[in-house]
Amino acid sequence: MESTDVVIVGSGLAGLTAALSLLDTSSSCRVTILEKDAKLGLGNSIKASSGINCAANKEDVPNFRQDTMTSAGRGARPHLIDTLVNGSQEAIEWLQQRLEVDLSSTAQLGGHQAERTHRPSGSLPVGAEIMGKLRKAVEQAKERITILTNAKAKKLTTDGSGRVTGVEYENTESKETHTLSATHVVIATGGYTANRDLLNEHRPELTKFPITQGPFSTGDGLQLCQEVQAASVDLDKIQVHPTGFVDPKDPDNPNKFLCAEVLRGVGGILLSPQGQR
Repeated sequence: MESTDVVIVGSGLAGLTAALSLLDTSSSCRVTILEKDAKLGLGNSIKASSGINCAANKEDVPNFRQDTMTSAGRGARPHLIDTLVNGSQEAIEWLQQRLEVDLSSTAQLGGHQAERTHRPSGSLPVGAEIMGKLRKAVEQAKERITILTNAKAKKLTTDGSGRVTGVEYENTESKETHTLSATHVVIATGGYTANRDLLNEHRPELTKFPITQGPFSTGDGLQLCQEVQAASVDLDKIQVHPTGFVDPKDPDNPNKFLCAEVLRGVGGILLSPQGQR
């Protein structure tokens, strides 16, 4: 049986950030990343194109908090919003200093009283910029990070008390099954909107709408956790983006390419097929 200190399931923004953060906080931690696709970072994170919200300065923090509380409405959780708002500057600085991500351009987008949406000044969208730098940093840390692609997590292993002890995964090419024991397991597999069974279970009224997440958003991690009786929250909260690009060659495809908010935020004008704004 293989073993590691931490196994991370998923290689999007959350998974790769977790891997690098573990290296930054421990000089001896060994990390293994399991990714079901053939390459790292091909999930929804790379699609992000509008930017990252961060308080413009210390004086802006109360306004940022209020804007976020207003946007959240009845679903607001003040302690989580405080974590987001108060940690936003640190997150931006980590991306800039640890990964040299360009976030020098700012815009005022919907729901904000100030310019606090940060994005690159060049041609790359923010998701592609960040994911490219994250992949490079992770791949350069191969002495401590083991990367397993085409590795689909199938089961969380547990001991007699129910504590998670590792991950059973399948090589999607050879179909061989392996077990990886670990002191800690991080699930970073993203959402489930491409899984119609889960969508019907949690938000059946939304199944008629197209999605902007990729076909890989099948809720693998959610199902793994449910099988070991892990608690869940907000499973009815999913992204239904108001705008998306339609492929004229395949207009009925339920997966649309996201039309980012920044397009509208910087002055883009949207027209209906009849030419109406």
